[in-house]
Amino acid sequence: MKSVKLVSMLGAIGTFLAAGVATAATTESLMQQREGVAAEQNAKKLQDFQAALPARMALVNSVIDQFRAEFARDSVNGAKRLNQFAQQVHSTPSSVLQVTRFSRNVAEFADRTKRALADPNHAKALGGNFDLVFFPMGPCRIADSRIATAGILSNGVARGYKNFSDVGQGGDAGCNVGTPGILSGSDGSIAMNIAATTVSGTGNLNARPVGASNTVSSLNFNPSQDISNATTIKMTGGGAAFDFEILPTVNGIPGTVDVVIDLLGNVHDNTGSRSLASLRPGGLIVNAPTGSWPTFAEDTAAAGVRGTDYKVAPDGNTLGVIARLLESGNVRVHVDQIFELEQIADAHRAIESGHTRGKIALKVAEG
Repeated sequence: MKSVKLVSMLGAIGTFLAAGVATAATTESLMQQREGVAAEQNAKKLQDFQAALPARMALVNSVIDQFRAEFARDSVNGAKRLNQFAQQVHSTPSSVLQVTRFSRNVAEFADRTKRALADPNHAKALGGNFDLVFFPMGPCRIADSRIATAGILSNGVARGYKNFSDVGQGGDAGCNVGTPGILSGSDGSIAMNIAATTVSGTGNLNARPVGASNTVSSLNFNPSQDISNATTIKMTGGGAAFDFEILPTVNGIPGTVDVVIDLLGNVHDNTGSRSLASLRPGGLIVNAPTGSWPTFAEDTAAAGVRGTDYKVAPDGNTLGVIARLLESGNVRVHVDQIFELEQIADAHRAIESGHTRGKIALKVAEG
């Protein structure tokens, strides 16, 4: 049976805290009305939190990665200093990180951060305008399937995990035990790094709440590759025995993905043809760089999936549908950052960093 070894690293735990003040009501109906309004407000805040968290974690990880090489040059105290720096970044508001992330070195970053924090315009809750509260931790491992009691993960078999180093998970002793983070079994989300090593084929890991049916990949891997990725996982909640589960999929069983949009073409490392294995039978692959894959039709037919080139034609009706979807909010475009025209050099540095998610926008004029 094909298998994959998993190393799961917990870098930071984040949770949403909502606090309210209850006042005495003269009538039971008034109290119920206020409770209903508070519940709606808390639900809206939770929705905003879940929408903001991925961008927050992407920003934090990009800042840490930007200066990682500087700490690596310190063979004596580099690892310790990197841990301390990561905790500082996790506890810095996003509005400040957006200003200081393109510093040339750690010393400049620390100085610019100190000055930015003194600016009242940046005195916001962590993560932006929402009531986000994060509980940063020094890096520690909550699970390691290489030494876990149940052994390495098996292809197509989901395994449940606690959000701390529970007995048998193979994690570091005391990881997320007795910290102010999210308690096991509670609602909320955790932000962590997930890594795979010594894998036996091409595939992916799907980290999700226990029993969830989503098939979104948290980490893609290739044979004999060591690779990691930062991800955010909504916990199972409701007092469940496990906070999340990880489902490994290695080539050898049918994929579960409905559509693959190939923006590279099958010109490097067989990225196109390797995507065929991730598709479900009858799934669709769109080859955007038309002509980059001479055997596209034959390969998709052999894999039992559908394939099409990327074709564009003027269509006012379709553009109207897209405009209505954007206006209604059913389709959202994630803008990672907006730069002023004079910050165009910083915009280029952001793109070149390889850690942006979504679009980079340049403000040319007001209005």
